[in-house]
Amino acid sequence: MSLDEYKDFIAGLPCVATWLTEGRKVYSCELHHPESVRDDLSKWLIVPLSYDMHRGPNGMHGLHRRGFYNRYKLTDLELLAATSMLAAQSNFR
Repeated sequence: MSLDEYKDFIAGLPCVATWLTEGRKVYSCELHHPESVRDDLSKWLIVPLSYDMHRGPNGMHGLHRRGFYNRYKLTDLELLAATSMLAAQSNFR
């Protein structure tokens, strides 16, 4: 799978933050890179977030990393792990 195909696949998953905090599956996601380090492998570390959870005032970029964690109690690692879980579930359907 190419990186572009992987990005399309992850973007097709529901918003991981909404799923974890509310149990709802919200689609039409943007891709977020949780880690600030950028190298060839970190391009693959992406999570699907709705506009609100990504760039909205209640999202990762609106609240910034610390504010997002304080509000939702979700770390980057938890977002990545839940993304992996959603991806695995979607492959088995």
